[in-house]
Amino acid sequence: MGDGSETAAAGSATPPRNPWAIRAVRAVALPLGLLALLFSHPGRALHELRTLRDPNALIAPDDPAVAHLSGEIDAAMPGDLDRRAQVAWIGAFVERRIAYAHDWDQWWNVDYWPTPSETVASGREDCDGIAVLTASVLKHRGFEPRIEASYEHVWVAVDDDRILNPDTETNFDGEHWSLPGPALILSWFRYSLTSFPVWRWATLVLWVFLVARWPNRRRFAVEGAVSCTALLLAALGARVLPGFLFGTVLLACAAVTAATLFRRSPAP
Repeated sequence: MGDGSETAAAGSATPPRNPWAIRAVRAVALPLGLLALLFSHPGRALHELRTLRDPNALIAPDDPAVAHLSGEIDAAMPGDLDRRAQVAWIGAFVERRIAYAHDWDQWWNVDYWPTPSETVASGREDCDGIAVLTASVLKHRGFEPRIEASYEHVWVAVDDDRILNPDTETNFDGEHWSLPGPALILSWFRYSLTSFPVWRWATLVLWVFLVARWPNRRRFAVEGAVSCTALLLAALGARVLPGFLFGTVLLACAAVTAATLFRRSPAP
């Protein structure tokens, strides 16, 4: 009797998990999940990759929506403006015409550069869509605009004039991308933590810990909560602290999250 019970118990025991299979699942699930959370629309994600190679390729002076908007400008713009004043007036007109909206609210992707038709049809866009539309209108009207950008903002340049609130640092000069400086990196984190919804940041953090700790649900719950608390503190610091203090809090929160993520499993 005793031997039979032990044999049955052994037969019903859960077989040990293959650690290499778990690593393989994590290696696939982590990037796929992050991509799905950041770029919920796969087609727009592919469009984004093509756009970042050459943002100026999006300038579309022959787009019907651009021609229609140029007609509105003809009806509203004063006739005594020189060409330089026209550039500034057109930029201000497009900014009034298109309401500002973040891409995650408008397109559910963390970033998306729409065509001029998409921007005009929606009536809402952030800096990249407004810049593409403005450059397209200017090109339609005989100017030679180019799109410039930092990693935080996008604007338009015509000759030596820059419109649409250009940033202090230029990382895309119309032809090439350059790496951001430390001040812009800190500014980008502040912007992201105050503009990108905190719940979406938290979803990214929780997904990383869910994959890293699977199938240990207890560690996922505890460590995910610790990291989300650090995230909330960083988001609060982004809203109320000056530059140096915010940078210190951001580094501390990042260190807590990294230490939590790479903490070794306790000995059995």
